[in-house]
Formats: sequence, C-alpha cells, structure tokens
Amino acid sequence: MRLNKKILRSFALGVCFGIGLYFLKAEDKLPDGSELDKIGDLESCNDRNNPKGCYNLGVFYYNLQNFELAKPQFERGCIGKLPRSCFQLSRVYQREGNLKEAYYWAKRGELLKDSQSMDLAIEVATDLDEAARKDVHRRIELIK
Repeated sequence: MRLNKKILRSFALGVCFGIGLYFLKAEDKLPDGSELDKIGDLESCNDRNNPKGCYNLGVFYYNLQNFELAKPQFERGCIGKLPRSCFQLSRVYQREGNLKEAYYWAKRGELLKDSQSMDLAIEVATDLDEAARKDVHRRIELIK
C-alpha cells in the first residue's frame, strides 16, 4: 500500500503537536530542569509548518520558568503566524525588562490582528523612547 507524502507529512505534524501537548500536560511529572535534555527530540517540531507545536513547547518551557528555551519556541510560532505565540514572546521580553523586543513582538502580533498584542504594544510603547519605537517600526516594515 502506497501512502501519499502529503498525508504522511500531515500525520507527522499531528503527532508532533500531540507530543507537545503530552509534555505540556506532564510538566509537573518532570523532577527537575535536567529532564529537558530527554525531550530534546521535540525540537523537530520547531518549523514554520507547525507553529502550534512550537507554541506548546514554548508554554512547556515557560511553565518550567526556563525562559531562554521558551523564547525561540514562541518566536518560531510567531513567525509561523500564530498570534498567541507573538503575545507570549512579547510578555517574556517584557518580564525580562527588554521593552524594545517586547514592543517588536507585540507589533508582530498586532500585524496578525491579535487584540492582546495590540494592547500590550500600547502598554510597552509608553515606556519606550522615540528612537526605540522608530527602530521597531523600521523592523516591522521589513516584514510587511
């Protein structure tokens, strides 16, 4: 029996998304941060064709308070046009005090018509100087 490549790819992406959800729900079962090495194979979920899997993995790392591993997952989800991923990444940067990056990712979410990102962009913009806002707007123009 010969299977269509498109069907196999869809199945693989679905499995990857499911694995991300499994680990997301199993987060409290991990004894400590060293367990993250055992799920390194989930990195294969991190392509633009599966932004939900990347988002779920980002949430998993976020819930473990490992923001350095959460950020690239949320970034891949945002680049894959998943608005909530842009919002979460913006919140991580805001939490770290990097308001320029928080503003940039909130503006990317705003491009995707995400109301939470819009609100966050307004909130963060009030704390940025004019030069930083202009720089972010130049970066946003490059992706439009």
